[in-house]
Amino acid sequence: MILSSQRLRVLCFSRDPRLLRTRGLVLETCYAAVCVGSLEEMEALPQAQAFDLVLLCHSLSANECDRSASLARERWPAAKIVAIATPESTCSYHLDEVVAGLDGPAVLMSTLEHVLAS
Repeated sequence: MILSSQRLRVLCFSRDPRLLRTRGLVLETCYAAVCVGSLEEMEALPQAQAFDLVLLCHSLSANECDRSASLARERWPAAKIVAIATPESTCSYHLDEVVAGLDGPAVLMSTLEHVLAS
């Protein structure tokens, strides 16, 4: 884990309320997490609210994934973007990393730590 006086901020976007709640709890063990369930919620976040990483769920459509990644790059250019993927999910927008959804929370957290350290 990256040590600092302030917890790194992670924005998590998922269409699945159960996954969003669970991921939020997992993320909160190490990061200051904000969870949103729609593009509208993401767009409504205050301009001044910065994030170190944006996590996109496999529950998003390809269009939602691309639009949310594009919005994140525009609003938080320094933020890393990680997508959780399944064999069926697609996100063509440039991402910093993709992690397999079936690999579980330990692999996800390790991947986030690695991405944030780079």
